[in-house]
Amino acid sequence: MVDELEVDDKIVKDREDMMEHFADWGKSPGMDGYTLDFYIHNWDIVKDDIKKEMDNFLITKRCLQHWKETMLVLIPKIEKPRKIPDFRPIALCNVLYKVLTKVIVNRIRPLLSKVISPVQSAFIPGRQMQNNVLIVNEVVNVFHSSKAR
Repeated sequence: MVDELEVDDKIVKDREDMMEHFADWGKSPGMDGYTLDFYIHNWDIVKDDIKKEMDNFLITKRCLQHWKETMLVLIPKIEKPRKIPDFRPIALCNVLYKVLTKVIVNRIRPLLSKVISPVQSAFIPGRQMQNNVLIVNEVVNVFHSSKAR
């Protein structure tokens, strides 16, 4: 049984590790109302339950349903919003679901270059989707110039 959570090839053992790995998540609560700060400040109390559930997921490949619940919230960008563009949507995911997702991502990250085509450019570190736009633009220009001749 795994005793610690593997994140970024390190082990999350204490609240300092939680703060280091997940500090960029801010203080937004999930559907359950808990924030990352809650888990950091109560790590000594909740760590065994969290580790147990993470282990259970890694063994059974099943996540507790309430971990996956997400609330979409519209935050007004201006004082008196009237149209949809006047709002900024945010998703409030449960912190434990974010941790679980990060664990999974870190486990599959080394495999991505083996399963994703070299021409895939979106959502791959070091590649930019704009490159495809430039290539398509060049192809269209060549096509038009050769058609004109």
